[in-house]
Amino acid sequence: MRKALYAAILVATAGYMAPASAVTITSTTPLGDITGLAKNIGNSFGAADYGSSFSDLYTFDLSTASQSVGTTVTIDLSVGPLTFQLSNMAIRLTDSTGATTFAMDNSMDASGALQLSANLNAGTAYRFLVTGDVAGTIGGGYAGVLLAAPIPEADTYAMMLAGLGLVGFMARRRARSMA
Repeated sequence: MRKALYAAILVATAGYMAPASAVTITSTTPLGDITGLAKNIGNSFGAADYGSSFSDLYTFDLSTASQSVGTTVTIDLSVGPLTFQLSNMAIRLTDSTGATTFAMDNSMDASGALQLSANLNAGTAYRFLVTGDVAGTIGGGYAGVLLAAPIPEADTYAMMLAGLGLVGFMARRRARSMA
């Protein structure tokens, strides 16, 4: 009786543990103008995707020069023979054609995170590419953030320094008049 039960469990879970044919799952998500914003990104894959590769492309625009930061995190889980895991993860930040790479990371830290940063000029159709393999028998997933903080223009710094100079001049003048 026990052997029959074990055999039934093995047959039932075999479908979850059999690798899919080697395919690449692709998706493209336009994010629009992200200047001054943080956009959440991510994807999850099921048991049917086990053994497949994935390539998720996020396109975005910048209305002003920005410090752009991208990060992704994956969590590895396992319960007995079942695993939820991604492997060979990499992220890249490129121009609209993919020909120029501004930054990339393919070395996960201890927490399973990848990070990159680059100063980008105002422009359209920048690309943030997340790639990897679905290594978990029940799938895998990642989440992350793409952030673009505007870089102040040179005239902004000049106005700030002029304002600080005026405040200093007024403080010095007031100190003299009180003495």
